[in-house]
Amino acid sequence: MPNIFTNNNTDIRHNEPIPLLKGELKGDAFIAIQQQIRYALPNMKRSIYHLPYNPNLVKYARELRHNMTPAEKKLWFDFLRNFRARAYRQRPIDQFIVDFYIPSYKLIIELDGYHHQHPEVKDYDAERTIILESYGLEVIRFKNHDVLESFPKVCQAINFKTLK
Repeated sequence: MPNIFTNNNTDIRHNEPIPLLKGELKGDAFIAIQQQIRYALPNMKRSIYHLPYNPNLVKYARELRHNMTPAEKKLWFDFLRNFRARAYRQRPIDQFIVDFYIPSYKLIIELDGYHHQHPEVKDYDAERTIILESYGLEVIRFKNHDVLESFPKVCQAINFKTLK
């Protein structure tokens, strides 16, 4: 996995190599992540509620909004589109595009297809979740199958997360 925090694995500010972030991140990893994001990504912009995002991802997010999976369409059009709080779909945050984001609850909703069962993808998802949680966000995940087959339970889980 390439280092998403730097250009060519070099800290732009100090021109020093930065180790790749792989495996399980604990303790000081949060500080390292925040420092790398803050200092090594000068092209990041701030969005709603002061979250940084890569402006180069905006056009890809737009494409993803136009090419949603059946599970994403169902969750968006049958529930989140008219949710009690403003929800965004395919929202750039940091170097990622999250499936759904509800800023007033600091909640990210991710829908996972079958490829998320592969070990490499699970590791990537875990690292991504840690980075997003370092911003004070909560990430909840549902399988596409659950959205399509157990839709009321998925909606109930989202409602429960937003009642706190």
